Amino acid sequence: MTVYSAYNELSGPKQMLVFPRMGHAVPAEFGAARAEWIKQVSGME
Repeated sequence: MTVYSAYNELSGPKQMLVFPRMGHAVPAEFGAARAEWIKQVSGME
């Protein structure tokens, strides 16, 4: 199973951020995007 097939099985609001050429590293933009997504789906925005 790939991350894409697992993602497609999830129900509810979702968003996938793809950072090619990052390997297993997490770019700084990910933290900000994650916080913004949490605000959106929890109704805090």
